Formats: sequence, structure tokens, C-alpha cells
Amino acid sequence: MMATPGNLGHGIRVVTFNLHGFKSSWDYLRKLTCSYDVIFVQEPWLLPSELYLLQSISDDFVVFAKSSMEDKLKQGFYSLLVMTLLFLLSHLWKTS
Repeated sequence: MMATPGNLGHGIRVVTFNLHGFKSSWDYLRKLTCSYDVIFVQEPWLLPSELYLLQSISDDFVVFAKSSMEDKLKQGFYSLLVMTLLFLLSHLWKTS
């Protein structure tokens, strides 16, 4: 895992980190809180109901987060629904 550090000047330490999943990277993220003032994270792969986990990393940080997983779950459900309907239609077509 590699974090990309930066400095905005005036001593503000900033880092960006692609988590590739919060559950596999939370320990490294916790270590970053000791060295940086602002941490931008990408791809936590958390459901909306799991976003509280980001805040649990450190009481010294304020978390602003939005989950994109809900949309991905809906897309997966609709894809499965369409595939099931196509299967049923093709089965009905063959039997009639």
C-alpha cells in the first residue's frame, strides 16, 4: 500500500490513500492519522450503514463520506433480474 503525501503549506500535512477496501486497510489508515492533518481516502467499499467505521479510526478527525456501494448493489440486483427474465422468456419461447 502506498499513500501519496503532500504539503499545503503552513505546516498542514495532507495525504491521499486508495484503500482498496476499508476492511483490509484500516490499520494502515489508523497509522496515517498519527502523521497527517488531512486524509483523503478513495474506494473504502463500505455500505452506507458501515460508513461509521471511518469515524472509528480516530476521534481527532471529522469524517465526510458518501457510499457508492448502494448504487452498485442496485445495479447488481437489476442485472440479475434482467438475466432471470431473459432466461424465463427464452425457456417459454422454446416450450411453445
